[in-house]
Amino acid sequence: MLDTQTKRLHELFKLTPTLTVQYIQHKMAINSPRKLISDLRRSGVKIHDRWITHMDAYGNTTRYKEYWLEENEHANVL
Repeated sequence: MLDTQTKRLHELFKLTPTLTVQYIQHKMAINSPRKLISDLRRSGVKIHDRWITHMDAYGNTTRYKEYWLEENEHANVL
C-alpha cells in the first residue's frame, strides 16, 4: 500500500500534464519529491522524464527534469 504523500502525488500527476520537482514541492509542500516519484515507479506507475534546458536573459543555463505519466496511466487508480 502506498503512503498518503505518494497517493497525493499520483493524483497530482493525473491532474497536471507535466510536473517538475519545484512544482511538486510548491503544490505538496514536501522535501523529497524524487523519492516519491521513485516509489511510484516501483509500484508500477509508468512515469516518463526528460531533461529541459532553460537559458535566461543573461545567458545562464539551468537544467531540470520534467515528469509525466504514460497516457493510459491517467485512468489508473491506486
